[in-house]
Amino acid sequence: MLRDFLANRKIKMFLTLMPQVLAHDYGRTSEYTKGHVKTALKKLCYSEEFEDIAISIYCNNEVATAFGIDEALIKKYKGYPQQHRVNFDAATGAGSYDGGGTD
Repeated sequence: MLRDFLANRKIKMFLTLMPQVLAHDYGRTSEYTKGHVKTALKKLCYSEEFEDIAISIYCNNEVATAFGIDEALIKKYKGYPQQHRVNFDAATGAGSYDGGGTD
């Protein structure tokens, strides 16, 4: 039970931070390129275990399918924001991510 809680918490944090970084670095859009998503994953220090999830959610279905993700997983991953109650617009509108640098 604790393991499930921690996994869900990690996914929710990922679903909150990814759109903030993508919107900050590349502007607000409904779809990003595979390169944008991979760069954001590296910037946030997420491992490759989140790569399929990120590409499924933030890229279009053709990119995800070309990356080797099957339709069932794409559908499952696209449901994660709703399942974890994370709204893409709310996450990007928060603007709390500042890139981590100093001014």
